[in-house]
Amino acid sequence: MKTINLSEMVAGTSTNDSGLMLFLEIDKVLSSGDDLKISLANCSSLSSSFLSSSFGEVYDKYGYDIIKTKITLTNYSSILASQIKSFLDRLDVSSEA
Repeated sequence: MKTINLSEMVAGTSTNDSGLMLFLEIDKVLSSGDDLKISLANCSSLSSSFLSSSFGEVYDKYGYDIIKTKITLTNYSSILASQIKSFLDRLDVSSEA
């Protein structure tokens, strides 16, 4: 299992560029067949731009089930968990429509 410390990877979590950096790393790990642990330590919020360019792209390429089974989040607040869950739930619902 590969571990990514998000606060060490990107300068912030508010831009598409930062989200894309995370997506590229996630994509590299998932395409190799490995599981991934992402530490959200020292992250206070995630913008919709960041989420779209990271988890949104992962969702588009791999689907909801892969996110749920291959990616584990650690060191997160309930606010961050809620943001990510709401974002992914909206994507999952919109794909069913």
